[in-house]
Amino acid sequence: MAKLRYEENFLGNELSYIRSKNKHRYQFQLHSKGLSIVEIFLNDRQQSDSGFLFPILHSIHNTAKKIDARIDSGIKDLNEDLKQIGQMIGVEKASEKALDNKKRKLPQ
Repeated sequence: MAKLRYEENFLGNELSYIRSKNKHRYQFQLHSKGLSIVEIFLNDRQQSDSGFLFPILHSIHNTAKKIDARIDSGIKDLNEDLKQIGQMIGVEKASEKALDNKKRKLPQ
Protein backbone atom coordinates (compact mmCIF):
# COMPACT_ATOMS: atom_id res chain seq x y z
CA MET A 1 0.00 0.00 0.00
CA ALA A 2 2.93 2.33 0.61
CA LYS A 3 3.80 2.19 -3.09
CA LEU A 4 0.36 3.24 -4.38
CA ARG A 5 0.26 6.16 -6.80
CA TYR A 6 -3.07 7.78 -7.51
CA GLU A 7 -2.48 8.21 -11.24
CA GLU A 8 -1.30 4.62 -11.73
CA ASN A 9 -3.46 2.63 -9.31
CA PHE A 10 -6.84 4.36 -9.26
CA LEU A 11 -9.47 4.72 -11.95
CA GLY A 12 -12.58 6.36 -10.56
CA ASN A 13 -13.55 4.31 -7.52
CA GLU A 14 -11.51 1.28 -8.61
CA LEU A 15 -8.16 0.34 -7.11
CA SER A 16 -5.77 -1.94 -8.99
CA TYR A 17 -2.29 -2.94 -7.85
CA ILE A 18 0.22 -5.79 -7.77
CA ARG A 19 1.24 -6.81 -4.27
CA SER A 20 5.01 -6.90 -3.83
CA LYS A 21 4.96 -9.85 -1.44
CA ASN A 22 3.22 -12.37 -3.70
CA LYS A 23 3.11 -10.62 -7.11
CA HIS A 24 -0.68 -11.15 -7.33
CA ARG A 25 -2.84 -8.49 -8.98
CA TYR A 26 -5.65 -7.11 -6.87
CA GLN A 27 -8.48 -5.11 -8.37
CA PHE A 28 -11.61 -3.95 -6.60
CA GLN A 29 -14.01 -1.08 -6.11
CA LEU A 30 -13.53 1.10 -3.07
CA HIS A 31 -16.38 1.81 -0.71
CA SER A 32 -17.33 5.49 -0.49
CA LYS A 33 -15.63 5.71 2.93
CA GLY A 34 -12.43 4.34 1.40
CA LEU A 35 -12.64 6.94 -1.35
CA SER A 36 -13.02 9.63 1.31
CA ILE A 37 -9.77 8.47 2.91
CA VAL A 38 -8.00 8.55 -0.47
CA GLU A 39 -9.25 12.11 -1.01
CA ILE A 40 -7.88 13.17 2.38
CA PHE A 41 -4.42 11.99 1.37
CA LEU A 42 -4.69 13.53 -2.09
CA ASN A 43 -5.30 16.92 -0.47
CA ASP A 44 -2.76 16.45 2.35
CA ARG A 45 -0.02 19.08 2.46
CA GLN A 46 2.48 16.49 3.69
CA GLN A 47 1.90 14.17 0.74
CA SER A 48 4.87 12.29 -0.64
CA ASP A 49 7.18 14.36 -2.84
CA SER A 50 7.56 11.32 -5.13
CA GLY A 51 3.94 10.96 -6.20
CA PHE A 52 2.99 8.21 -3.76
CA LEU A 53 -0.53 8.48 -2.35
CA PHE A 54 0.43 7.99 1.30
CA PRO A 55 3.18 10.08 2.96
CA ILE A 56 5.37 7.08 3.74
CA LEU A 57 7.86 7.01 0.87
CA HIS A 58 9.61 10.16 -0.32
CA SER A 59 12.20 11.08 -2.94
CA ILE A 60 15.04 10.04 -0.61
CA HIS A 61 13.74 6.46 -0.81
CA ASN A 62 15.12 6.01 -4.32
CA THR A 63 16.43 2.43 -4.24
CA ALA A 64 14.76 -0.90 -3.53
CA LYS A 65 16.87 -1.26 -0.38
CA LYS A 66 15.83 2.16 0.96
CA ILE A 67 12.17 1.53 0.11
CA ASP A 68 12.21 -1.84 1.90
CA ALA A 69 13.96 -0.33 4.94
CA ARG A 70 11.43 2.51 5.15
CA ILE A 71 8.48 0.13 4.85
CA ASP A 72 9.93 -2.17 7.52
CA SER A 73 10.47 0.84 9.79
CA GLY A 74 6.92 2.05 9.19
CA ILE A 75 5.46 -1.38 9.98
CA LYS A 76 7.49 -1.55 13.20
CA ASP A 77 6.26 1.92 14.25
CA LEU A 78 2.65 1.00 13.41
CA ASN A 79 2.82 -2.24 15.39
CA GLU A 80 4.25 -0.41 18.42
CA ASP A 81 1.46 2.20 18.20
CA LEU A 82 -1.21 -0.51 17.87
CA LYS A 83 0.22 -2.33 20.88
CA GLN A 84 0.02 0.85 22.96
CA ILE A 85 -3.55 1.52 21.85
CA GLY A 86 -4.49 -2.06 22.68
CA GLN A 87 -3.00 -1.73 26.16
CA MET A 88 -4.84 1.56 26.75
CA ILE A 89 -8.21 0.03 25.86
CA GLY A 90 -7.58 -3.35 27.48
CA VAL A 91 -7.18 -5.50 24.37
CA GLU A 92 -4.65 -8.28 24.48
CA LYS A 93 -3.01 -9.96 21.52
CA ALA A 94 -4.84 -12.99 20.16
CA SER A 95 -1.72 -15.14 20.62
CA GLU A 96 -1.44 -14.12 24.29
CA LYS A 97 -5.13 -14.83 24.84
CA ALA A 98 -4.81 -18.28 23.22
CA LEU A 99 -1.78 -19.04 25.41
CA ASP A 100 -3.68 -18.00 28.55
CA ASN A 101 -6.62 -20.20 27.56
CA LYS A 102 -4.28 -23.14 26.93
CA LYS A 103 -2.64 -22.70 30.34
CA ARG A 104 -6.03 -22.72 32.05
CA LYS A 105 -6.95 -26.04 30.47
CA LEU A 106 -3.81 -27.89 31.63
CA PRO A 107 -4.35 -30.26 34.60
CA GLN A 108 -2.46 -29.31 37.73
